[in-house]
Amino acid sequence: MPLIKTLFASGGSKAVTLPKAFLEQLGITDDDAEVAITLEGDRIVITRHRYASPEEFKRTADRVLTRRRRALAKLAK
Repeated sequence: MPLIKTLFASGGSKAVTLPKAFLEQLGITDDDAEVAITLEGDRIVITRHRYASPEEFKRTADRVLTRRRRALAKLAK
């Protein structure tokens, strides 16, 4: 059974409050300031936003630099 909530005005937008139990299930704490919001068909999907760790960032950067070496060299000229 879905939980029915009422939208309310917030500036020029609409907002809805999320129950604490939902946030806990998503692993969202009071310290989290950002969530990722996407549309999937007719659904709004809210997920915990997570930045890449330094190790993940380095692996991705290394992969991009390796695969795109020639294109990057051309751009640098």
